[in-house]
Amino acid sequence: MPNITPLKLSKRSADASEGGALERVLMFLLLLTLLGFCGVLLHYSKLTDLFLEYPFWWPDTFDWTKQAIVILKKSGDFFDDAIFVWRPREPFFLSVLALVLLTNFQSAILILLGVAEICFSIGLYKLGRAIGLTRRDALFIVVLLVLNYSFQLFSYYIMTDFIGITAMLWVSILLVKALRQSPEQFTVGQAALAYSLIGLSSITQIFTLIPGIVFSGVYFLVHARKMPIVRRAAPLLVGLIAVAAIRGLVSLVKVAYFGTTLDDRLKYLKITTESFGFYGEVLLVFCAPLIFVALWRLITTPRAFRVWPFSPVQLFLGGTSAAFLMLVLFYSTWQEARLVTFFLPVIYLLGFSFWGGHNGSSSGQSVGLIEIVIATYLSMLPVNHIMAPRVSFYSSHILKPLSLLNTNSFTFALAYQGEDRRMPQCVEPDPASGQNGSGYFTKEKQGCDPYLHYNLKVYWCYKNRVNHCFKENPQP
Repeated sequence: MPNITPLKLSKRSADASEGGALERVLMFLLLLTLLGFCGVLLHYSKLTDLFLEYPFWWPDTFDWTKQAIVILKKSGDFFDDAIFVWRPREPFFLSVLALVLLTNFQSAILILLGVAEICFSIGLYKLGRAIGLTRRDALFIVVLLVLNYSFQLFSYYIMTDFIGITAMLWVSILLVKALRQSPEQFTVGQAALAYSLIGLSSITQIFTLIPGIVFSGVYFLVHARKMPIVRRAAPLLVGLIAVAAIRGLVSLVKVAYFGTTLDDRLKYLKITTESFGFYGEVLLVFCAPLIFVALWRLITTPRAFRVWPFSPVQLFLGGTSAAFLMLVLFYSTWQEARLVTFFLPVIYLLGFSFWGGHNGSSSGQSVGLIEIVIATYLSMLPVNHIMAPRVSFYSSHILKPLSLLNTNSFTFALAYQGEDRRMPQCVEPDPASGQNGSGYFTKEKQGCDPYLHYNLKVYWCYKNRVNHCFKENPQP
């Protein structure tokens, strides 16, 4: 009988060698991308006034800046006027902006974005490994999202959203590890730590609480369902107290600086199908690389695909994705593609988990060269803008590889003008109004968003140290 052991060992050795080479390719792509990202930030660090000249800002950027000025106003009289705050935002990024404005070290914002990008990449990889993916699959997801055209632009913006997403990933690592261990091992001490970090992550953006809420349901109803109710409820109760204490402190801070903790965004929620078409198209564009990988693996390795039974980790990923999606769909006043980026990493992790380890196993489908090339290409294809990606625009570029050279590269980011830069329409001081006592900055050009106009007025007045800018009882 022939000895086939050497042949098997030889095949395994060849597979391992090929796998190592593919991992090196993915790592090279990732490092090259991160260097390019930081290179763009370094380029813009030379701007005189980052807030006015940097192209990657959202209208909300100046609402954050305005509220940072409110914080500074508590410690010094920069101008006499009261500043209208629609709703207080979370304190982490406000503190950063206040320090930046006080010291005029504006490059600190770009440094923070660069650090967030690196932490995002590491956190996403570690979360992929925590849910049981192979090293190659975990690296593959990081590469696809870091290269994703809209996600790439999104992560440059002067807002706290990307920082919140990064914090959410790192907290989710703890939650996933808790779901992959025996439920008895999730002690009160572990719960206090995990939920305290959930609460602290919420000081970047409140949406970071969603994974914690979903985890609580999955742990109580599924993962620990065989334990006595009191035993499984105890750590969750301690965790809830920890989150409530942190959110209570945040509320005190908001009252101290803004006089209110009001967040009336819930009034914009309603049961409707108005946004289904828009967000359906957004998901098709953003998830095109994931869809390709899923179809490719279904064709080439159908036996590796396993859905049922769902593991607690998959229920956690699926529940988190569904919670975000429902919130986005029914938050119908705004249709912004950037809202999908809040949970896009979780969707990719969930998709890859069907070929990853199940119930603790880490042996899953390995990523291949064809997948790397095609999925990476699909990730880099341009969409017209993060606000409104269109399938027709995206698909029209699939057969135009040269479009990558002039529309989706880091050199493009260096020349990006920003589609929401409406400074010329908004910033126009009116000295005549100051002379007659009605406020120095009251003139608004035609076509300017009043919300943006008011927030820009606050920044302009702070920057120029104009003592009296507004009329009494200003409204945005």
